[in-house]
Amino acid sequence: MKIPLLTLVCLATLGVAASAITPETEAFLTSIGITDKSEPNLEQAEIADSDGLIKTTYSGDEVEYSLESLVKEKKKNGVRSFVTTRVFIRKLKADYKNTQVPKSNYYEALYLTPDERKIVGRKMAEGISRRR
Repeated sequence: MKIPLLTLVCLATLGVAASAITPETEAFLTSIGITDKSEPNLEQAEIADSDGLIKTTYSGDEVEYSLESLVKEKKKNGVRSFVTTRVFIRKLKADYKNTQVPKSNYYEALYLTPDERKIVGRKMAEGISRRR
C-alpha cells in the first residue's frame, strides 16, 4: 500500500510541531538569559527538549528529568545544565572522535542516562590517556 506524499508531509509536520518548546518554557528560558545569542541558546534548548524524559539514576535512586520538569520547578542552573549536557551527548553520539567534553560550568552528568555516562567516561578516559 502506498501512502500519498501529502500524508507523509502532514505527518512529518505534526512531529515537528509536537517537539517545539511551549511558550511558557520559552518565557522562562528568556527570563534566565537563554536567547538566540546566548550560550546555551534557544535552538539548543529545543534540541534538549526533543530528548523528552531522561530516565537515569542519582546515588542509586531512579530519577527522571526533562526540560519541561526543570522549567516547572524554576531550576535556573538545572535548565542550563540540562541543555548543555543533552546537546553535548547528541554531538558525542553523532561524532565521537571529534567531539570534546564541554568546558562549560553547566555540563552535568546527572542529566545523562547510565549508558550515556559510560560513553562519556570512555571519552574522558581517552583524553586522560592522551595527555600522558
